[in-house]
Amino acid sequence: MSTKTNFGGSSLSTTIYNNTVSGLAATNAQAAIDELKLLTTNGLVSKSNKSTVVSKTLSTASWSGTSAPYTYNLTVTGVTTTSVQELLPSTSITSAQLSALQAANIQDGGQAVGQISLYAFGTKPTIDIPVRVVLRGDM
Repeated sequence: MSTKTNFGGSSLSTTIYNNTVSGLAATNAQAAIDELKLLTTNGLVSKSNKSTVVSKTLSTASWSGTSAPYTYNLTVTGVTTTSVQELLPSTSITSAQLSALQAANIQDGGQAVGQISLYAFGTKPTIDIPVRVVLRGDM
């Protein structure tokens, strides 16, 4: 595979490059390519981490409170104070469990290292609810 370095009489080193959006120091196309190559080689530019999925159960007995919002502290290894995660129904959830999940109107209640706090603004669940926690690696 060959790389074309001459475009209608202009070379990449003489082709003006606007660096205002990229944050690169380069001012021509060839210098931008070289700078990106160096950043990639040195590991400063990399792919995002993969997301992981953890199966959990929201146990009926672990909800606290006598009126909404009810609270639940879910232990999840990998959660940090700044990580991003999603709570989804399990792929094996029954219709009764899904109804309880929807009726609970569960919302984010914050997070700490290894823990997600949830609020149920609707009906307090009276059935265990299987969920998936997606620990996002791309954010």
